[in-house]
Amino acid sequence: MSLVCSFFQRPDASDVGWLWLERLVYESSHRGYWNGLELNPLGQLVELLASKLSLMVDPLVWIDRARGPLWRVDRLGAVLAVLSKDETITADNKAGTLSSLLIEVQPQFAGADSKLANSGGVLGLAGAACLFHATDPVEVVKRLWDELRPLREQGWGFPKANDANQAAELMIVWAIVTMQHLEGQRKTDLWICLCELLETAMKQDYRCTNNPFWPEALKSLTLSISEIMGGERINDVSVLEGFLRPYLYKGSLFFELHHALVSAGIAPDILEGALNSLNVSTIELADRFLVANKLRIEKGYEDFHLVSYVRNIFHSV
Repeated sequence: MSLVCSFFQRPDASDVGWLWLERLVYESSHRGYWNGLELNPLGQLVELLASKLSLMVDPLVWIDRARGPLWRVDRLGAVLAVLSKDETITADNKAGTLSSLLIEVQPQFAGADSKLANSGGVLGLAGAACLFHATDPVEVVKRLWDELRPLREQGWGFPKANDANQAAELMIVWAIVTMQHLEGQRKTDLWICLCELLETAMKQDYRCTNNPFWPEALKSLTLSISEIMGGERINDVSVLEGFLRPYLYKGSLFFELHHALVSAGIAPDILEGALNSLNVSTIELADRFLVANKLRIEKGYEDFHLVSYVRNIFHSV
């Protein structure tokens, strides 16, 4: 605290402070020095520094002056960190600015799926902080998803996912991190919204790009399902039934989700009850997977750990 306060006594504190903040976002996003620590001094320094800086009149100009795509993403993260700490801007205006920046910047960076593993890092947390206090986060997320359709469609034409912009992927990261921090009905509503958006993304974005981000996002969402289930068997089975229906016959994806559900603490009888409601059983799906992918399994094309997991299910009867 004293170091930052002393720093802001300098006449060039604002200009240097923005560059310092950009560097801290870079350290979090690309090096991950502090990921996994219970106490995150980098995150605390980012919050303190961001609270001392004032939002630029036109942050897009500063972002566009970055040296390349990765630096533009770091500068976007720095702007969002400051925006999230600005007490003169209402929560809904912060969410609106977040949406406008995302569409204008059209971030392009590799490894969007890695942002799901550590609550989004500084970039993910800063974006989520701008979304968290919105009057209706679901409405913001749905509207932004629709507005991003042209950018998503641009990505469908690229043979490699990392050659396209990752605006939609970053929005999903922000929405998932926001959902993880919400409580009660607001959490449930955003979780349901994300289920719908990711179902669409799996049919469109993933089918066209094979971008691993989308199944990773789906698995990340799966890990939160126990938090939105009410504990009543009938309702919980119904939630699982609706969630699993689109992915029953998606091969390895179904069993990745099955494993995530088990990891999330879903009781086996509840999981099996949901599948029975869909006129199928885990054993039947395991048998179907092993038979249909026999040659791929023999050639080592399927993940060894996943195959072992499916075999254990099949031989458990």
